[in-house]
Amino acid sequence: MAEYSRSEAKAWLRSISGYLLIVTTPYSADGTIDVDGLRRNVELSLQIPGVTGLYVGSNYQEFWTLTLDERKLIAETVVDAAAGRLKVMVGVTSTCARDSQELARSAERSGADALMLWPPYYGSRDDAGVLSYFESVAEVSDLAICSYSTTVSEVGFYITPQLATRMAAIDTFSGLKEASRSLSGYADMLSAVGETIVVSCPLEEYTLFGLATFGTSHVPPVLLGSSRPFYVQNTRFPYCEHFASALKAGNVENAAAALRPILWAANRLHNRFVNRGGHNVALVKYITELLGMAGGPVRAPISAASELDMADAREVLSEIGTVDIGSIAAVAVNV
Repeated sequence: MAEYSRSEAKAWLRSISGYLLIVTTPYSADGTIDVDGLRRNVELSLQIPGVTGLYVGSNYQEFWTLTLDERKLIAETVVDAAAGRLKVMVGVTSTCARDSQELARSAERSGADALMLWPPYYGSRDDAGVLSYFESVAEVSDLAICSYSTTVSEVGFYITPQLATRMAAIDTFSGLKEASRSLSGYADMLSAVGETIVVSCPLEEYTLFGLATFGTSHVPPVLLGSSRPFYVQNTRFPYCEHFASALKAGNVENAAAALRPILWAANRLHNRFVNRGGHNVALVKYITELLGMAGGPVRAPISAASELDMADAREVLSEIGTVDIGSIAAVAVNV
């Protein structure tokens, strides 16, 4: 059971803060899900500065390569391992509305705190059809629903401020992960629905712009679905934690100071891939392994990370973590 009622969903999401970190899917040698490794990853995530929750079912979890039963198993495992110490948002996106409904029911039964539901990522889609899809999932679960408004080509459907306004009328529709990668697009979304639902950009540089322009009335203290806390900081220099604290306090100057080192690493290991239209799932999974987490291969049709990208990641982690790259895996989560 959620800690809030259906009518409280919007207010609940606005009350949380910090980073909801993405979760990857560790595989055993035979290709099955490494459940024990997944539990250990949750424990290690607790040590990452600024992290207050986990996002299960993002691009980085390879969700489209998983069966429904595997997706349910992963969500149940993460919720159980988190044991209330971290908020858990579970992705229930599918090209089939009935599958999304089934995943939503399962997530709620498992004790998840919120749902992440993207527009269907394939097929004929328009605003009316996407709105109907969201309404159908809201009918079967009382959990707060968030969605992903992005121009990244992997998703293939952009939730405009106009559609977001219609979606916000759904009683449990509570938040958007805004990743238009456009300052004007982000500003338009904040203007349209920022006072009604949570509009959270996982990119700190855009969030800082929003905070400086709109203030805390429109910009919430939570960053939904970020991978950056893995690789843009360490426990000695917890830049993400500093950014999240400044965001919650509405302190633009402190947020800007924390942003500068974050961007240095993010440009190397994140932005250059997203700018091409997608996420480097294999590289982020490799990074989590360097930090002591369970990883394993990626599933087809995803390609392995290139040797050049892996070497660059090792260099970045070594420079930020001020540790010898040869021993970084033994350090667990130090970066």
